[in-house]
Amino acid sequence: MKKAPIIFVILLLAVAGAGYWMFLRPHAMGGPPKFATPVEVALVAAEPLKDTLSAVGTLKSNESVMMRPEIQGRVEKIHFNEGQVAKKGALLISLDASIYDAEVKQAQANLRLAQLSYERARKLTKSGATSQSRLDQARADLGVAQAQRDVAITHRDKTRILAPFDGTVGLRNVSPGDVVNAGQDLVHFQSNNPMKVEFTLPENASEKVQVGQMLSITIDALPNQTFEGKVYAVDPQIDLQGRSLTVRAMVANDNNVLRAGFFAQVQLVLGEKSNALTVPETAIVPQGGMTGVFVVGADNKVELRPVKIGTRFDAKVELLEGVKAVEKVVVAGHLKLYPGAEVMVMDKAAAPAAAPAAPAAEKAEEKAPAAEAPAAESTEKAPEALDLKTNDKPAE
Repeated sequence: MKKAPIIFVILLLAVAGAGYWMFLRPHAMGGPPKFATPVEVALVAAEPLKDTLSAVGTLKSNESVMMRPEIQGRVEKIHFNEGQVAKKGALLISLDASIYDAEVKQAQANLRLAQLSYERARKLTKSGATSQSRLDQARADLGVAQAQRDVAITHRDKTRILAPFDGTVGLRNVSPGDVVNAGQDLVHFQSNNPMKVEFTLPENASEKVQVGQMLSITIDALPNQTFEGKVYAVDPQIDLQGRSLTVRAMVANDNNVLRAGFFAQVQLVLGEKSNALTVPETAIVPQGGMTGVFVVGADNKVELRPVKIGTRFDAKVELLEGVKAVEKVVVAGHLKLYPGAEVMVMDKAAAPAAAPAAPAAEKAEEKAPAAEAPAAESTEKAPEALDLKTNDKPAE
Protein backbone atom coordinates (compact mmCIF):
# COMPACT_ATOMS: atom_id res chain seq x y z
CA MET A 1 0.00 0.00 0.00
CA LYS A 2 3.01 2.29 0.48
CA LYS A 3 4.27 1.76 -3.11
CA ALA A 4 2.11 4.44 -4.74
CA PRO A 5 3.12 7.37 -2.43
CA ILE A 6 6.81 6.60 -2.86
CA ILE A 7 6.55 6.49 -6.67
CA PHE A 8 4.54 9.72 -6.69
CA VAL A 9 7.14 11.51 -4.58
CA ILE A 10 9.96 10.38 -6.87
CA LEU A 11 8.13 11.59 -10.00
CA LEU A 12 7.27 14.91 -8.34
CA LEU A 13 10.91 15.56 -7.48
CA ALA A 14 12.00 14.71 -11.04
CA VAL A 15 9.48 17.12 -12.59
CA ALA A 16 10.46 19.87 -10.17
CA GLY A 17 14.15 19.42 -10.99
CA ALA A 18 13.52 19.52 -14.75
CA GLY A 19 11.36 22.60 -14.41
CA TYR A 20 14.05 24.38 -12.45
CA TRP A 21 16.73 23.75 -15.06
CA MET A 22 14.46 24.62 -17.98
CA PHE A 23 12.64 27.67 -16.69
CA LEU A 24 13.61 28.96 -13.26
CA ARG A 25 17.38 28.81 -13.74
CA PRO A 26 17.36 30.67 -17.16
CA HIS A 27 15.23 33.41 -15.59
CA ALA A 28 17.66 33.67 -12.73
CA MET A 29 20.55 33.89 -15.22
CA GLY A 30 19.06 36.88 -17.02
CA GLY A 31 15.92 36.03 -18.99
CA PRO A 32 14.01 33.36 -20.97
CA PRO A 33 15.89 30.92 -23.22
CA LYS A 34 16.71 32.07 -26.74
CA PHE A 35 16.42 29.73 -29.75
CA ALA A 36 18.43 30.16 -32.98
CA THR A 37 16.37 30.14 -36.19
CA PRO A 38 17.58 27.55 -38.73
CA VAL A 39 18.39 29.14 -42.11
CA GLU A 40 20.18 28.37 -45.35
CA VAL A 41 22.79 30.81 -46.61
CA ALA A 42 24.79 31.55 -49.76
CA LEU A 43 27.95 33.52 -50.30
CA VAL A 44 27.93 36.79 -52.24
CA ALA A 45 29.78 35.83 -55.42
CA ALA A 46 32.02 38.07 -57.52
CA GLU A 47 31.81 36.82 -61.10
CA PRO A 48 31.92 38.08 -64.72
CA LEU A 49 28.58 39.41 -65.86
CA LYS A 50 27.18 40.72 -69.10
CA ASP A 51 24.66 43.52 -68.77
CA THR A 52 22.03 42.56 -71.34
CA LEU A 53 18.62 43.59 -72.61
CA SER A 54 16.17 41.07 -74.03
CA ALA A 55 13.96 41.81 -77.00
CA VAL A 56 12.13 40.15 -79.85
CA GLY A 57 12.87 41.02 -83.45
CA THR A 58 12.40 40.09 -87.07
CA LEU A 59 15.01 39.12 -89.62
CA LYS A 60 15.20 41.17 -92.80
CA SER A 61 17.27 40.90 -95.95
CA ASN A 62 20.30 43.14 -96.10
CA GLU A 63 19.05 44.42 -99.45
CA SER A 64 15.65 43.62 -100.92
CA VAL A 65 13.91 44.94 -104.02
CA MET A 66 10.99 44.08 -106.27
CA MET A 67 12.21 44.24 -109.86
CA ARG A 68 9.89 46.42 -111.96
CA PRO A 69 10.27 47.81 -115.50
CA GLU A 70 10.47 51.55 -116.05
CA ILE A 71 8.90 51.34 -119.49
CA GLN A 72 6.11 49.38 -121.14
CA GLY A 73 7.08 46.40 -123.26
CA ARG A 74 6.78 42.72 -124.06
CA VAL A 75 8.87 40.19 -122.14
CA GLU A 76 11.24 38.74 -124.70
CA LYS A 77 13.36 36.43 -122.53
CA ILE A 78 13.91 35.43 -118.91
CA HIS A 79 17.59 34.82 -118.19
CA PHE A 80 17.44 33.21 -114.71
CA ASN A 81 16.08 30.24 -112.81
CA GLU A 82 13.98 30.92 -109.73
CA GLY A 83 16.09 30.80 -106.57
CA GLN A 84 19.31 31.34 -108.52
CA VAL A 85 22.21 33.41 -107.17
CA ALA A 86 23.09 36.33 -109.42
CA LYS A 87 25.95 38.84 -109.43
CA LYS A 88 25.50 42.58 -109.65
CA GLY A 89 24.84 43.64 -113.26
CA ALA A 90 23.65 40.19 -114.40
CA LEU A 91 20.85 40.28 -117.01
CA LEU A 92 17.62 38.98 -115.50
CA ILE A 93 14.84 39.89 -117.96
CA SER A 94 14.93 41.46 -121.41
CA LEU A 95 12.00 43.22 -123.05
CA ASP A 96 11.40 43.61 -126.76
CA ALA A 97 13.75 46.41 -127.86
CA SER A 98 13.06 46.56 -131.62
CA ILE A 99 11.31 49.94 -131.48
CA TYR A 100 14.00 51.41 -129.22
CA ASP A 101 16.75 50.11 -131.52
CA ALA A 102 15.12 51.99 -134.40
CA GLU A 103 14.91 55.15 -132.32
CA VAL A 104 18.61 54.87 -131.52
CA LYS A 105 19.50 54.54 -135.21
CA GLN A 106 17.37 57.57 -136.08
CA ALA A 107 18.97 59.61 -133.34
CA GLN A 108 22.46 58.60 -134.46
CA ALA A 109 21.67 59.68 -138.05
CA ASN A 110 20.41 63.05 -136.90
CA LEU A 111 23.56 63.44 -134.81
CA ARG A 112 25.85 62.83 -137.81
CA LEU A 113 23.94 65.40 -139.87
CA ALA A 114 24.19 67.94 -137.06
CA GLN A 115 27.95 67.33 -136.79
CA LEU A 116 28.43 67.95 -140.56
CA SER A 117 26.36 71.14 -140.41
CA TYR A 118 28.43 72.41 -137.48
CA GLU A 119 31.76 71.72 -139.19
CA ARG A 120 30.58 73.50 -142.37
CA ALA A 121 29.35 76.54 -140.44
CA ARG A 122 32.63 76.73 -138.50
CA LYS A 123 34.71 76.78 -141.72
CA LEU A 124 32.47 79.37 -143.37
CA THR A 125 32.67 81.58 -140.33
CA LYS A 126 36.47 81.53 -140.44
CA SER A 127 36.47 82.61 -144.10
CA GLY A 128 33.83 85.26 -143.41
CA ALA A 129 31.28 83.65 -145.74
CA THR A 130 28.66 83.31 -142.99
CA SER A 131 27.72 85.07 -139.81
CA GLN A 132 28.52 84.11 -136.21
CA SER A 133 24.84 83.54 -135.51
CA ARG A 134 24.79 80.80 -138.12
CA LEU A 135 27.65 79.03 -136.33
CA ASP A 136 25.86 79.36 -132.98
CA GLN A 137 22.73 77.81 -134.41
CA ALA A 138 24.68 74.88 -135.83
CA ARG A 139 26.38 74.34 -132.45
CA ALA A 140 22.98 74.27 -130.69
CA ASP A 141 21.55 71.81 -133.24
CA LEU A 142 24.50 69.52 -132.60
CA GLY A 143 23.85 69.57 -128.83
CA VAL A 144 20.16 68.72 -129.35
CA ALA A 145 21.06 65.80 -131.61
CA GLN A 146 23.48 64.42 -129.03
CA ALA A 147 20.83 64.63 -126.32
CA GLN A 148 18.26 62.88 -128.49
CA ARG A 149 20.76 60.11 -129.17
CA ASP A 150 21.39 59.66 -125.44
CA VAL A 151 17.64 59.52 -124.70
CA ALA A 152 17.13 56.85 -127.34
CA ILE A 153 19.97 54.75 -125.94
CA THR A 154 18.59 55.13 -122.41
CA HIS A 155 15.16 53.95 -123.52
CA ARG A 156 16.71 50.93 -125.18
CA ASP A 157 18.78 50.12 -122.07
CA LYS A 158 15.66 50.09 -119.94
CA THR A 159 14.49 47.01 -121.83
CA ARG A 160 17.23 45.09 -119.98
CA ILE A 161 16.42 44.36 -116.32
CA LEU A 162 19.75 43.92 -114.48
CA ALA A 163 20.59 42.70 -110.98
CA PRO A 164 21.22 45.79 -108.81
CA PHE A 165 23.51 43.91 -106.35
CA ASP A 166 24.76 40.42 -105.53
CA GLY A 167 21.80 38.39 -104.37
CA THR A 168 19.24 35.67 -104.95
CA VAL A 169 16.36 35.77 -107.40
CA GLY A 170 12.95 34.94 -106.01
CA LEU A 171 9.81 33.66 -107.69
CA ARG A 172 8.89 35.42 -110.92
CA ASN A 173 5.45 36.80 -111.69
CA VAL A 174 5.71 36.94 -115.51
CA SER A 175 6.48 34.65 -118.42
CA PRO A 176 8.02 35.24 -121.85
CA GLY A 177 5.49 36.97 -124.10
CA ASP A 178 3.74 38.89 -121.32
CA VAL A 179 3.17 42.58 -122.03
CA VAL A 180 4.09 44.49 -118.90
CA ASN A 181 3.47 48.06 -117.86
CA ALA A 182 5.86 50.44 -116.20
CA GLY A 183 6.02 49.68 -112.48
CA GLN A 184 4.58 46.17 -112.72
CA ASP A 185 6.01 43.51 -110.36
CA LEU A 186 8.33 41.11 -112.17
CA VAL A 187 10.42 39.24 -109.61
CA HIS A 188 11.72 39.71 -106.06
CA PHE A 189 15.48 40.03 -105.63
CA GLN A 190 17.28 40.07 -102.28
CA SER A 191 20.66 39.76 -100.59
CA ASN A 192 20.71 37.53 -97.45
CA ASN A 193 24.33 37.65 -96.33
CA PRO A 194 24.60 39.39 -93.99
CA MET A 195 21.08 39.63 -92.58
CA LYS A 196 19.47 42.48 -90.70
CA VAL A 197 17.62 41.97 -87.42
CA GLU A 198 15.21 44.71 -86.42
CA PHE A 199 13.88 44.92 -82.86
CA THR A 200 12.39 47.46 -80.48
CA LEU A 201 13.33 48.46 -76.93
CA PRO A 202 11.55 50.60 -74.32
CA GLU A 203 12.21 54.30 -74.58
CA ASN A 204 14.04 54.29 -71.22
CA ALA A 205 16.79 52.21 -72.88
CA SER A 206 17.61 54.95 -75.40
CA GLU A 207 20.65 56.15 -73.43
CA LYS A 208 22.06 52.62 -73.08
CA VAL A 209 21.91 51.53 -76.73
CA GLN A 210 24.78 52.55 -78.99
CA VAL A 211 26.07 51.70 -82.44
CA GLY A 212 28.70 48.96 -82.29
CA GLN A 213 27.23 47.00 -79.37
CA MET A 214 27.28 43.22 -79.75
CA LEU A 215 24.24 40.97 -79.59
CA SER A 216 23.24 37.36 -80.02
CA ILE A 217 20.04 35.95 -81.49
CA THR A 218 18.29 32.60 -81.36
CA ILE A 219 15.68 31.41 -83.84
CA ASP A 220 12.78 29.14 -82.90
CA ALA A 221 12.99 27.49 -86.31
CA LEU A 222 16.72 26.74 -85.78
CA PRO A 223 17.02 25.30 -82.25
CA ASN A 224 20.40 24.94 -80.51
CA GLN A 225 21.98 27.60 -82.74
CA THR A 226 23.14 31.07 -81.75
CA PHE A 227 24.09 33.83 -84.16
CA GLU A 228 26.25 36.83 -83.32
CA GLY A 229 25.69 40.36 -84.61
CA LYS A 230 26.46 44.03 -84.12
CA VAL A 231 24.23 47.11 -83.90
CA TYR A 232 24.74 49.39 -86.89
CA ALA A 233 21.82 51.83 -86.63
CA VAL A 234 19.50 53.29 -83.99
CA ASP A 235 16.37 55.16 -85.04
CA PRO A 236 16.72 58.76 -83.82
CA GLN A 237 12.95 59.04 -83.35
CA ILE A 238 10.85 57.29 -80.69
CA ASP A 239 7.74 55.55 -81.99
CA LEU A 240 4.81 57.68 -80.84
CA GLN A 241 2.34 54.80 -80.61
CA GLY A 242 4.37 52.22 -78.71
CA ARG A 243 6.87 54.63 -77.08
CA SER A 244 9.63 52.31 -78.26
CA LEU A 245 13.01 52.63 -79.89
CA THR A 246 13.80 50.77 -83.13
CA VAL A 247 17.26 49.24 -83.46
CA ARG A 248 18.89 47.38 -86.37
CA ALA A 249 21.87 45.06 -86.33
CA MET A 250 23.83 43.00 -88.85
CA VAL A 251 24.07 39.22 -88.39
CA ALA A 252 26.34 36.98 -90.45
CA ASN A 253 24.61 34.32 -92.56
CA ASP A 254 27.55 32.44 -94.05
CA ASN A 255 25.72 29.09 -94.11
CA ASN A 256 22.62 30.71 -95.67
CA VAL A 257 20.32 29.21 -93.01
CA LEU A 258 18.73 32.49 -91.95
CA ARG A 259 15.74 33.70 -93.92
CA ALA A 260 13.92 36.99 -94.05
CA GLY A 261 10.87 36.98 -91.81
CA PHE A 262 12.24 34.67 -89.11
CA PHE A 263 11.20 35.52 -85.54
CA ALA A 264 14.30 36.18 -83.41
CA GLN A 265 15.01 36.28 -79.66
CA VAL A 266 17.59 39.05 -79.15
CA GLN A 267 20.07 39.45 -76.29
CA LEU A 268 21.72 42.87 -76.57
CA VAL A 269 24.98 43.22 -74.63
CA LEU A 270 25.14 46.70 -73.08
CA GLY A 271 28.42 46.10 -71.27
CA GLU A 272 30.52 43.58 -69.35
CA LYS A 273 31.63 43.54 -65.71
CA SER A 274 34.52 41.40 -64.50
CA ASN A 275 33.54 41.28 -60.79
CA ALA A 276 29.80 41.74 -60.43
CA LEU A 277 28.36 40.88 -57.00
CA THR A 278 25.56 38.35 -57.35
CA VAL A 279 23.25 36.44 -55.00
CA PRO A 280 20.39 33.95 -55.57
CA GLU A 281 17.02 35.55 -56.21
CA THR A 282 15.63 33.94 -53.05
CA ALA A 283 17.91 36.17 -50.93
CA ILE A 284 15.95 39.31 -51.86
CA VAL A 285 13.56 40.44 -49.11
CA PRO A 286 11.03 43.21 -49.81
CA GLN A 287 10.40 45.33 -46.72
CA GLY A 288 7.81 48.00 -47.34
CA GLY A 289 9.30 50.34 -49.89
CA MET A 290 12.79 48.92 -49.41
CA THR A 291 14.53 45.92 -50.96
CA GLY A 292 17.11 44.21 -48.78
CA VAL A 293 18.93 41.03 -47.81
CA PHE A 294 19.63 39.41 -44.45
CA VAL A 295 23.41 39.27 -43.93
CA VAL A 296 24.75 36.78 -41.37
CA GLY A 297 27.52 38.20 -39.19
CA ALA A 298 30.40 36.44 -37.44
CA ASP A 299 28.26 36.12 -34.27
CA ASN A 300 25.51 34.29 -36.26
CA LYS A 301 23.21 37.30 -35.93
CA VAL A 302 21.52 38.76 -38.99
CA GLU A 303 21.49 42.31 -40.28
CA LEU A 304 18.89 43.57 -42.75
CA ARG A 305 20.72 45.65 -45.35
CA PRO A 306 19.09 47.69 -48.09
CA VAL A 307 20.44 46.82 -51.54
CA LYS A 308 20.22 48.16 -55.08
CA ILE A 309 19.35 45.56 -57.70
CA GLY A 310 20.99 45.44 -61.12
CA THR A 311 20.70 42.73 -63.75
CA ARG A 312 18.67 39.54 -63.24
CA PHE A 313 19.82 36.33 -64.93
CA ASP A 314 19.64 32.56 -64.39
CA ALA A 315 17.83 32.79 -61.02
CA LYS A 316 20.48 35.24 -59.80
CA VAL A 317 20.43 38.96 -59.04
CA GLU A 318 23.22 41.49 -59.36
CA LEU A 319 23.55 43.75 -56.32
CA LEU A 320 24.99 47.17 -57.07
CA GLU A 321 25.07 48.38 -53.45
CA GLY A 322 24.74 47.03 -49.92
CA VAL A 323 26.95 43.92 -49.75
CA LYS A 324 30.53 42.80 -50.15
CA ALA A 325 32.03 39.70 -51.74
CA VAL A 326 32.04 36.45 -49.70
CA GLU A 327 29.51 37.75 -47.16
CA LYS A 328 26.77 35.29 -46.19
CA VAL A 329 23.18 36.09 -47.07
CA VAL A 330 20.09 34.14 -46.04
CA VAL A 331 18.40 32.36 -48.96
CA ALA A 332 15.86 30.22 -47.06
CA GLY A 333 14.20 30.52 -43.67
CA HIS A 334 14.06 34.31 -43.45
CA LEU A 335 10.29 34.56 -42.95
CA LYS A 336 10.74 34.57 -39.14
CA LEU A 337 13.86 36.71 -39.12
CA TYR A 338 14.25 40.25 -37.83
CA PRO A 339 17.32 42.48 -37.47
CA GLY A 340 19.53 41.10 -34.71
CA ALA A 341 17.97 37.63 -34.68
CA GLU A 342 20.31 34.71 -33.99
CA VAL A 343 20.41 32.02 -36.66
CA MET A 344 21.73 28.50 -37.06
CA VAL A 345 23.19 27.87 -40.52
CA MET A 346 21.93 24.61 -41.99
CA ASP A 347 24.08 22.54 -44.33
CA LYS A 348 21.99 21.96 -47.45
CA ALA A 349 24.23 19.09 -48.55
CA ALA A 350 23.77 17.24 -45.25
CA ALA A 351 19.99 17.61 -45.05
CA PRO A 352 19.08 15.17 -47.89
CA ALA A 353 21.55 12.56 -46.56
CA ALA A 354 19.77 12.47 -43.18
CA ALA A 355 16.36 11.82 -44.72
CA PRO A 356 16.76 8.03 -45.42
CA ALA A 357 17.45 7.43 -41.70
CA ALA A 358 13.81 8.14 -40.87
CA PRO A 359 12.46 4.62 -41.70
CA ALA A 360 15.10 3.02 -39.43
CA ALA A 361 14.07 5.32 -36.60
CA GLU A 362 10.44 4.38 -37.14
CA LYS A 363 11.29 0.68 -36.96
CA ALA A 364 13.17 1.28 -33.70
CA GLU A 365 10.12 3.05 -32.29
CA GLU A 366 7.90 0.10 -33.29
CA LYS A 367 10.15 -2.30 -31.35
CA ALA A 368 10.40 0.01 -28.31
CA PRO A 369 7.07 -0.94 -26.65
CA ALA A 370 8.13 -4.60 -26.39
CA ALA A 371 11.32 -3.57 -24.57
CA GLU A 372 9.51 -1.15 -22.31
CA ALA A 373 7.29 -3.80 -20.69
CA PRO A 374 10.07 -5.56 -18.77
CA ALA A 375 11.48 -2.22 -17.70
CA ALA A 376 8.18 -1.16 -16.24
CA GLU A 377 7.89 -4.48 -14.49
CA SER A 378 11.34 -4.10 -12.90
CA THR A 379 10.47 -0.67 -11.60
CA GLU A 380 7.42 -2.07 -9.91
CA LYS A 381 9.43 -4.85 -8.25
CA ALA A 382 12.12 -2.52 -6.90
CA PRO A 383 9.83 -0.86 -4.34
CA GLU A 384 8.67 -4.32 -3.14
CA ALA A 385 12.25 -5.33 -2.37
CA LEU A 386 12.76 -2.10 -0.48
CA ASP A 387 9.57 -2.58 1.44
CA LEU A 388 10.53 -6.10 2.49
CA LYS A 389 13.81 -4.91 3.93
CA THR A 390 12.12 -2.19 5.94
CA ASN A 391 9.59 -4.68 7.26
CA ASP A 392 12.30 -7.12 8.29
CA LYS A 393 14.02 -4.67 10.62
CA PRO A 394 11.12 -4.26 13.04
CA ALA A 395 10.69 -8.01 13.08
CA GLU A 396 14.17 -8.35 14.49
